[in-house]
Amino acid sequence: MVNKNVQHIIKAASQLAIGLEKKTLLVVSDKNMKQEWFNNIPKELKLIIASSDNEILKTFSENPVSKLISFPASNLSRYAKIRSILIGALYKGYITETEKIICVNGSVHNKEPYDSINIINMDSHFKGLKLFRKYVNEYKIQLNVVVAIMDVAIELGEFGREGKPYGAIFIIGDTKKVLSLSKQITINPFRGYREKDRDVKNLTIKDNILEFSKLDGAFVIRGDGVISAASRLLFMPRIKTKICKGLGSRHNAAAHMTQKTDSIGIVVSETSGNITVFANGKLLFQLKQNLLGRKIAIE
Repeated sequence: MVNKNVQHIIKAASQLAIGLEKKTLLVVSDKNMKQEWFNNIPKELKLIIASSDNEILKTFSENPVSKLISFPASNLSRYAKIRSILIGALYKGYITETEKIICVNGSVHNKEPYDSINIINMDSHFKGLKLFRKYVNEYKIQLNVVVAIMDVAIELGEFGREGKPYGAIFIIGDTKKVLSLSKQITINPFRGYREKDRDVKNLTIKDNILEFSKLDGAFVIRGDGVISAASRLLFMPRIKTKICKGLGSRHNAAAHMTQKTDSIGIVVSETSGNITVFANGKLLFQLKQNLLGRKIAIE
């Protein structure tokens, strides 16, 4: 019965995509998927399969018509998860900032893998994401660097380190100026290492970033992904300012730094696990967690 319902949903999404002349079908799932469900997908549709399950991705890797997106296993709410996936899709060149997409997705709490079909208009529904890409390009930050840091941030936001939640600040780009507007709190754990051993695109460094997130202060990362420092205190004006009402000191420090420099700020909240992205002193978007069964609204 589940397979039949799934096939009906995928067929309806395909027909909707063709009828509305939206040529991209994004299918998001953490549960078992079968290639046969997609046998009748119209050839003119671009099919993107996004999953945190390596077996699902391996199954579809042999399908020449599908594009694959891997994302970290997490308890992100569904639209936060889609937003994260779209960043990866932008990086891989699967979609553009102006594209219209049909998205099939579901809740991890439901028995069936899919329960909804959404029409995503990147121009209107994900304005923050479009602006984010604009700043990434202007500041000459490699998008795969941001993708790598987002993966770490998502893991920190949900699991922390050894089960204990940690907040974190990542400032990417305009490193020389960021360093001039901050100071070291403790000894810089990345000082003296070769650049290739400090590159966030190197998967082996992920555990080091998670470990050093215990330290107070921010990570400062070059636009090409090389970590310049960790445990940096970001300078703030003597008179306390609240750039972001309702958010804490980490968020305001990151917002202030991106206001003063050509950088992107990514902040993980220690209390909620939410991930907030800043540029030019502005909050661009948030990825909100659903921690400990507490449902948090999506912005």
